[in-house]
Amino acid sequence: MKASRRQSSSQRSTKRLQASYKLTVHGPEYGTGEELVINPEAFPDAKVHDLWEISQPDREHPRLVMQIRSLAPIRGKFQISILKDIAAQFQLDTYHEVVVQKIEPTDATVDFIELSFKDQFMSRADIWRYKVAMIGRCMYAGKMYETLGTRAQAEMLLANEKTVLCGVMASHTKLILRSKSSRIFWLIHMSREMWDFDDDGEMYFEKLVNRLVRGLVAKWQETSVSHSVTVLMFSRSYYDKDQFPNDYDPTAYAFVNECQSQGFGPGVAAAHMAHGHGPSINVDCDGRYYEDFYNVIVQDYTGPDWSQLFKVLKHEFATYAQQHRWRLPQDTQLATYDVRRVDDPVTNAPAFAVQWTELPHGVPARAIDGNMLEAINVTLNIFDKHYMDRDLYRAGQGIVMITAGCSVYKVRQRLAQITKQRMMDTGVGMDMISLTKPPMHPVPLFIWQKKCAKDLPTVTSSPLFCVAEDQSIPLAPLSPTMQTPAPTMDASTYNVPHWINVSFLDFDCTCGAAKKSLLRCACLDAQNEAFHALPASRMFDIIAPEACMVFPVALRKLLAPSLPSPRAPTRGAILSQLTRLHTPPASWSIEKAPAHMHEWWLQPHMSTRDLLAEYDDTVFDLSDMMAPKPVPYGKRPSIVYMDTLQASPGLPPMMTPSFARRITSMHNLQRHNSGATPNRSAATSLSRSFPKTPDFGPRSPLMDGSPTESLQPNVSSFDLGTSMDSSMSMMKHRSMTDFLVSPRSRISSSELPSSSPITSKPVRVSAPTHMNPFQLNECSTRLTSNRRRWSHIFPWSQSEHWISGPNWKSLVNPAVLPLTTDYYPAPNELHTSYTESFYTLMLLENSSSLSTHQLLVEMVCQRLSCDYQLVTLPDDDVKIDAVPTVYRLSMGHRIHVLNYDEQQQTVDVKCYFKRPKTYAASNEPVVYQYSLYNGLTKSFQKEQQAFYELPYPHDNWNTTDNLLSGYVDTMPDSSKCRRIRFVIVPPIGIATTVDEAAYFAKFQKVLDFFQSKVGKVVVNVTLRTSTDALKAASNEPGAPKKSTARDYYRVNCSTSARLGVDCRSEWLMLLLDQVHDVGSTYHVDVRWLACSGSVVEDFISGLRRKCKQAGVELRRIPEYTQVHYLQVHPFLSPMLLPFPLASLRGCALRAMDEIHTQLVLLGFIRDGAHVAGSAGIGYGLGIEQRKPRQPVLRKSSSYVSKLDQWKERGYEQYMHRSAPVFLRVLHDALVWIPSYAYETAFELTPDVLFTKVCQWMLKSLERKMRSDSV
Repeated sequence: MKASRRQSSSQRSTKRLQASYKLTVHGPEYGTGEELVINPEAFPDAKVHDLWEISQPDREHPRLVMQIRSLAPIRGKFQISILKDIAAQFQLDTYHEVVVQKIEPTDATVDFIELSFKDQFMSRADIWRYKVAMIGRCMYAGKMYETLGTRAQAEMLLANEKTVLCGVMASHTKLILRSKSSRIFWLIHMSREMWDFDDDGEMYFEKLVNRLVRGLVAKWQETSVSHSVTVLMFSRSYYDKDQFPNDYDPTAYAFVNECQSQGFGPGVAAAHMAHGHGPSINVDCDGRYYEDFYNVIVQDYTGPDWSQLFKVLKHEFATYAQQHRWRLPQDTQLATYDVRRVDDPVTNAPAFAVQWTELPHGVPARAIDGNMLEAINVTLNIFDKHYMDRDLYRAGQGIVMITAGCSVYKVRQRLAQITKQRMMDTGVGMDMISLTKPPMHPVPLFIWQKKCAKDLPTVTSSPLFCVAEDQSIPLAPLSPTMQTPAPTMDASTYNVPHWINVSFLDFDCTCGAAKKSLLRCACLDAQNEAFHALPASRMFDIIAPEACMVFPVALRKLLAPSLPSPRAPTRGAILSQLTRLHTPPASWSIEKAPAHMHEWWLQPHMSTRDLLAEYDDTVFDLSDMMAPKPVPYGKRPSIVYMDTLQASPGLPPMMTPSFARRITSMHNLQRHNSGATPNRSAATSLSRSFPKTPDFGPRSPLMDGSPTESLQPNVSSFDLGTSMDSSMSMMKHRSMTDFLVSPRSRISSSELPSSSPITSKPVRVSAPTHMNPFQLNECSTRLTSNRRRWSHIFPWSQSEHWISGPNWKSLVNPAVLPLTTDYYPAPNELHTSYTESFYTLMLLENSSSLSTHQLLVEMVCQRLSCDYQLVTLPDDDVKIDAVPTVYRLSMGHRIHVLNYDEQQQTVDVKCYFKRPKTYAASNEPVVYQYSLYNGLTKSFQKEQQAFYELPYPHDNWNTTDNLLSGYVDTMPDSSKCRRIRFVIVPPIGIATTVDEAAYFAKFQKVLDFFQSKVGKVVVNVTLRTSTDALKAASNEPGAPKKSTARDYYRVNCSTSARLGVDCRSEWLMLLLDQVHDVGSTYHVDVRWLACSGSVVEDFISGLRRKCKQAGVELRRIPEYTQVHYLQVHPFLSPMLLPFPLASLRGCALRAMDEIHTQLVLLGFIRDGAHVAGSAGIGYGLGIEQRKPRQPVLRKSSSYVSKLDQWKERGYEQYMHRSAPVFLRVLHDALVWIPSYAYETAFELTPDVLFTKVCQWMLKSLERKMRSDSV
């Protein structure tokens, strides 16, 4: 949208200066680079922070408002000068007369400001402090502003629904926050539709690479973004039960925990384990076997050579089917395995080793049956840990889901609820891009699968209705006489999720207006008004039934290149295939053939064109539809009559028996609709847009103006799973009312009750009712806390849904969760629907560096950083100086009210927690197993993750607030403080005491740096020489090494300059090892809560400079390598390398000393020794989760007791000097841990190091076997 232009002479009732002034311009190098420089002598009445409107009366130009920032004396005789770039932006001529007019701040405030930031970590607390500091500041579009160490660029400004070039930020101004350096995950759904062709002859995957990815990368390069991109391909495969041996049961103990007896490397045979992991097979509610696959092809890539991304995508696409063991539905490839019993050497418990000799081959699932929700939740498990390994150059997180499907999915209701709540709580935005054409129904659409016994909620729901996000919302029934059937587990339920933004690649913006305005682009109206049929390849393939109807031809040729083309050109082949439709092959056991694919639909004497035309006739035939005829059981007539279930009770008068004409296209239907319908409100044009259409609710149909008898419902099963991907098939199941109105029409917000979301009372009904899943009413747009979490911040209405193309602005600059929300429950709802807790905080008596008001501000900052939002009520704009001060922060299901009492100098905290329903009460997780591709072994490994609906572990705000108050002085690993971990690596080759002394002298300089930052508290670190280490080991011969103790130190980071602008007291924590020796790394953790990202970056930069000056190597490492449980990161797969240490030399501890020597020769350095907790170190990694067991007799020797404990739970960890790899040495195995390179340039690649380690293990085992044979 073009910037609003106005006449230069303002008509506002403000005091005009009585003289004109000559305008001059200056560059940014003049003075301090201020936008406006005036001569105080020419303006004696001017004051700092005054707002002036500057105009040239002889010409038109955009409105210019400037603010006086300084009245310092100037050199020269000019009167008024503005920045050269601003003069050009506002089209002002130099050395021309200008009129200066003083205005009030309220005359120049803006409603929305879009800010973007880059190459810096800005928490939402930093952004809030940035806004508070910028209130009253005049801002210009395109200009960068920095305050409190935070840099942000004003991209666009909106005032009174018009784009302006300048304006003043007020307290009510809403910020639209976008990041140019986000952490983005591309989730590419590799369903079988990716191998289909569009009508233009281009394969959907080609459209993904050539149109979407290339276009997006070009826009990234144009805007100079620096995103960190991870590309993940995922898919699902289905298996037949007869592929497996008769005794196979994926739920049996031997197969559920089979990875505990499976490993990699040359030590598998010596440990009597199975080599490699088997399939991670799950069982759905229908009893079908399936396996979910994930492959990370690009991880945390920041460019700049994006051409490598295209090569990787094409290579993965070419090898995907073979790599994931796909097969055709009619093929049968048997899976085989061997099971042998192996007792655990430590616990003597019986165990079973499953060696898969032939892995199963599966049929790729369609997009509708894919693992879309599972992929989102696995990604959210990474985003949940955003406080770990905090990147100081990234801000914001986003998910881009790319699919070739129509955004229709069969999902588990429980998993859908968990995903929705997690997406809302974490504040992660997701863009779903569909590469195909949109269907004739609302999207996205969830089909809740029938519930398994473990998924049955305590509140039942009726089948065959579309529920809104809140089940307490009343839903419009399909007919006034329809009875509510009894709930069954086999019925499908439809749901339209509001948290997914679906766009279609072919509906792209062509005018480019979206780049120039915050308002929604209007060029898509023409595209939405047109009818877009699905491509021919997406229709049901009635020519090739053995291909399971919708199996892509390209994928079929890839999996079976020797087979002939399914679309044979000969007439005989076509007729032969058509006549065999009544005997479907056995391969259809995986997929049910579409309901319309039966012999009565097809006649062998027809040609292919006539056959398809006849099918179209039966779909759109409207003759005699009001007089349904009985259909004999087992037979279907060749002409389809609309039954009572399909005929909507809201049928318009035009649909009479006399209207017996075949409608062959949607355009003909629209033409007949407009010409024969007297009621224009009931017969709107069929379009892809979303106009305000009346609700064809429950009313009796009228024929020729006379009422008719009510239609009795004929409830029949409607299997969307077999017809949702085809708009042609969907029309057969829809009423004519659905054709006459927009398929996605919803009542707009203007037609809703005018009650405010803050004061409105919740609507309560006894039970949910039926709803047409293809015509949503106003209930779907009910304002809730989840909906208002994002939608209130955008200047356009979110109640009007239409089909749009890719949101390039969101893809290029992803949005960050807004700071504020306008939804707050009514007092009676707080009382009835929430539980309340209360506590009061006071500062320590000797706390001189922090005031109670500063504590209040910091408490608000911490909740904003944890994705809470400030509640803005209508009366918040009124400035109230009375005490106490109240802050309301909301996460929807959790609300905090902070009340500051100035007289008592206390902060009262009220915490409201929404009473959960069903599963949310106990927050029981969904445990998910999947297969992750490992590039080192060229195979898939079993992984396991847990999905929690509510944040886990729970935020202990009482402890956090006491930490801010000074009562607690530690930040343990269980807290959600942001942190970064470093290690100081001693140099290799320290052999003498002189070398040790030289190194310790360098290390002492780093300790002096820490001491200068800590202040009065003494930093105590013991420097232990190799002689001291040997002496300590001799005191306990053969005993395993202990972990190093660590201490916390507080560092005050506040400066007088920052305190002059902001009252926040900033500090961070250092976590240091108490002991350091030359044979081990030294750990340095930087942890913070009450500190901005720029301050932490300055501290770490100073630490790096000091280490470089002292000649000490400082390396950043990921935190998941330092915690016991390794599978914190779901896309990094540690490997178990069996290596029975006790059998090498007869003593495990003696063997560990030998292993230590060999690992040092391979370039490793000791990183610490630990005893794992009850959770173990990861799924299938040797030290499993501790389980209750029978008590055993205590050993007589304390040494043996310690040894047994070490065998069961202990490990030593090593880090490689020249490769991003860690190793954990267990009593009978090694655990390979991949790491991040970060900014370190490593000399050795992980695959080369893995080969060296395996060669060393093989030689050691061979030497052991030769010694045993002697």
